[in-house]
Amino acid sequence: MLPVLLWTLLVFHWSHQSFREQSIQPLLHKLFTKEEIHDYIPQVTVRYHHTIIRAQSDPMRFIEFIFRKTAHLIVYAVLAALAYQALCFWGSRRRKRILFSLLYVVVIAMGDEWVQSAAAMRTSAIQDVVLDTAGGLAGLSAAVWAVPWGIRLWRTSNRIKRREAGR
Repeated sequence: MLPVLLWTLLVFHWSHQSFREQSIQPLLHKLFTKEEIHDYIPQVTVRYHHTIIRAQSDPMRFIEFIFRKTAHLIVYAVLAALAYQALCFWGSRRRKRILFSLLYVVVIAMGDEWVQSAAAMRTSAIQDVVLDTAGGLAGLSAAVWAVPWGIRLWRTSNRIKRREAGR
């Protein structure tokens, strides 16, 4: 349960930070010039919340946007997987663990957006709650199906190796 609590506190810590504190654009400007990355940026326009981002005319902003939205997916995937694993220790049924883990992710995502609405230069968006929930579903999928399957496969291959080594 401690990892879930610590990860949740980290989520809310990030929510309190201003946009400027989290921005990776200064780093991107130090690493690349607009001209250096221009050929690698797609010709797309992204509309998100009340914002329009034209990738070719503002590539650093576009890269940061992709980075931030990917971070949403990853952070909430980890949160869901941790919540699911924590519930495994309580011995509840798999369906209940999945449901409560997903519910936890949605509640935290909504709280995260509410906290962001009060942070400097930050906005809250229902699209981010949807994105966070999608990340949570991915993390749950990994925790419920992919990880146990991979562990079984690893254990089976180790048994085969030990058996062959004993011959």
